[in-house]
Amino acid sequence: MEHQNIFDLNGKIAIITGGLGQIGSEFVKEYLSRGARVAVFSRNVDDEKKRKSFPADMLDSISLRFFSVDITSKESILPALDEIEGSWGIPHVLINNAGLDTQPSAPPAVSGPFEDFPEDIFREVVDVNLVGTFLMTQAVGARMAREGRGSIINIGSIYGMVSPMQHIYAY
Repeated sequence: MEHQNIFDLNGKIAIITGGLGQIGSEFVKEYLSRGARVAVFSRNVDDEKKRKSFPADMLDSISLRFFSVDITSKESILPALDEIEGSWGIPHVLINNAGLDTQPSAPPAVSGPFEDFPEDIFREVVDVNLVGTFLMTQAVGARMAREGRGSIINIGSIYGMVSPMQHIYAY
């Protein structure tokens, strides 16, 4: 009996939101190393961010593509999905990894007392972390359902349960 590598992702297509971030870029690297084709969705895709996140040989890979996508907008999500489907096919995996929080270097109005936290910044965090996850799951999940297969992985944070310890992060 032939041994099957259960971690082999050859021929699989993955979308990773927030794929240029600290955690997301590690998901991208791992999926690429296992043979997947990876589409990175990020609000801001630029060459400097890509060079900081990935070695040159990965950036040259035909299995890695970057899309400037605002996951809080269906009008931004759907054209990118159409492009992926047209060139690679229906995704097998969606990793909802994009997320916002406030940096320790944020101005006092943001990093100060909870009572003074700006509503507009709170709404942006909710839009990206919740609405974006909802819209991506809805859009990609519908295509996966048509194919009768797919995996959706929602990345959460310990900070859903406890207060952030911002001093442990390098910004």
